[in-house]
Amino acid sequence: MYIIPHQTFRGLYDGVLRLLKSERHVNDSNCRLLIALSKVFEHDSKHFPSQKEIGFQIGVSEQQVGNIIRALKKKGLIEVIPPGKSGRHAYSRCNSYRFLYHDMYAPFMDMDEKTLRETIKNYL
Repeated sequence: MYIIPHQTFRGLYDGVLRLLKSERHVNDSNCRLLIALSKVFEHDSKHFPSQKEIGFQIGVSEQQVGNIIRALKKKGLIEVIPPGKSGRHAYSRCNSYRFLYHDMYAPFMDMDEKTLRETIKNYL
């Protein structure tokens, strides 16, 4: 199942990830990359930056970005959509990404905004 982070978590995805990081569900580099992708996705779900640009944003090398993406894919947190020759990704030269539902998100899924904000207030 796909999720749209800024909608699913009422604009509080950064805080949810930071809380999950504190509970050791995701590490720091995973957290930073997911936040960077979610900010891009919030504004344009079709055009993602290159791995080099993502690396610059989060302070790691292009190779490290590739390693993090593979780790997130293996954990079932994202799906990688390579650039295509036709359809929606016809003119893109970069991968696109879909955020996937994961059980670690379950406690936050049905919270209203006030409860969610209170739960993650120390991580915003």
